[in-house]
Amino acid sequence: MAREVGGARFAQFFAGFVFLAPIYLTFDNFLSMNAFEPVFWMACAAIVLRILNGGSPRLWLLFGLAAGIGILNKHSMLFFGSGIAIGLLLTSARKQFARIEIWMASFIAFLIFLPNLLWEIRNGYPTIALLHTVIGTKYSTVSPLTYVGEQFLLVNPLAAPLWLAGLYFVLFDRQGRNILCSATRISSYCSK
Repeated sequence: MAREVGGARFAQFFAGFVFLAPIYLTFDNFLSMNAFEPVFWMACAAIVLRILNGGSPRLWLLFGLAAGIGILNKHSMLFFGSGIAIGLLLTSARKQFARIEIWMASFIAFLIFLPNLLWEIRNGYPTIALLHTVIGTKYSTVSPLTYVGEQFLLVNPLAAPLWLAGLYFVLFDRQGRNILCSATRISSYCSK
């Protein structure tokens, strides 16, 4: 993905640094759906990035396949797909919705997910029941400051300077703002 956005070898090396994040090193050492979730999310993100950089619109079909299998792995893939759809709608990439391939991809993902959806319906939505049960027991409520602190630990404290520099670049640097504005056209941000 770093190469796809124009990063040289040095940028690609540093992008790979994220795989040393403690959360991935932990989750990827035992077989669970959490180990595969980042794989499906990143595969879909890489496919969308390739399409938006001039790749074949037929790649949307591959996106639909990866997203459909990702939904079977973990329903949180639906949040990712919604985020992609909203991101496309809010940017100049909304023209992708005029292509038949993106709708075919949605249909492919839905067809792959359909047996699981029917099972959920037939069994009274056990996933939702499970979430209602574990909220407050498995998951804890933390303050915003604690949450941010835990994110530093989860994604590798040594990587913090890199992503903080990236945030500074797109939020406060004129060149970064121009790049973000040309990509997103967020009027409230770009008019400053």
